[in-house]
Amino acid sequence: MRAALVDGVIIAIITLPFIFSPLFKKQSWLIILIGFIVSVFIEHYALGTGRWAYNTLMPIIPFLSLGLTPILQLGLLGYASFKIEDYLTSGFSSSPK
Repeated sequence: MRAALVDGVIIAIITLPFIFSPLFKKQSWLIILIGFIVSVFIEHYALGTGRWAYNTLMPIIPFLSLGLTPILQLGLLGYASFKIEDYLTSGFSSSPK
């Protein structure tokens, strides 16, 4: 539960600049890249300190020796969250008066 909450906070921190800054909003694909980079650091730290370990079912990225799904998670969920927020806010703001 704590890990899910921390992931949610990290995703919010990553996406907030893209929500509030028009400059970043046009470059929303960067959310995926930033999420990937943050994930790599988190995974290296957690594996190195023994906070968690992968079982045999985890697909591993060969060059990085990190799990595929944890690496993809922050970037893709951040991007999806941004796109959902953008869709919802643009849909409400363009409604007829």
